[in-house]
Amino acid sequence: MDVRRFRAPRPVAVIIALLCCLSACSSASKAHEQEATTRAARAVDDLQDGYLRVIRDVLPSVVQIQGRRDLGSGVVYDEQGHIVTNAHVVGDEKTFRVTTANNENELTANLVAAYPQQDLAVIKLTDPPDGLKAAKFGDSSKVEVGQIVLAMGSPLGLSSSVTQGIVSAT
Repeated sequence: MDVRRFRAPRPVAVIIALLCCLSACSSASKAHEQEATTRAARAVDDLQDGYLRVIRDVLPSVVQIQGRRDLGSGVVYDEQGHIVTNAHVVGDEKTFRVTTANNENELTANLVAAYPQQDLAVIKLTDPPDGLKAAKFGDSSKVEVGQIVLAMGSPLGLSSSVTQGIVSAT
């Protein structure tokens, strides 16, 4: 019977083997981290580009509305000069001064209708300028809680203001 003794590997050989494994794992991990960083940077750039596309598309349709006492904003609904705004912006007034994003000249608009229960109103420019850009309205029934949204307007007279938020309820 041939009995050979089992001899444990030398500690140095074990340590070298472990270091080689750790080095290989570390290199793979660094490559994975670099790839993840590149993907994240690309996603941020894509999001930024998407924001800028939406802003460039919508902002020309946003107007500033000035009444005798109140100031607000609205959105051009059609090329005929209809503008959707809030009922609290129009209040009890019937005539307004409107400034479009593409023209700083004040235009005149008259109240078409107001629905205070829903805080909605429509005004119409008396002489719509050429190049008036109507906004493209989406389907609000498709909005979901948690979606990122952009709000554009003229709060406190600050024209062409843009901010972002999250849909908190529908």
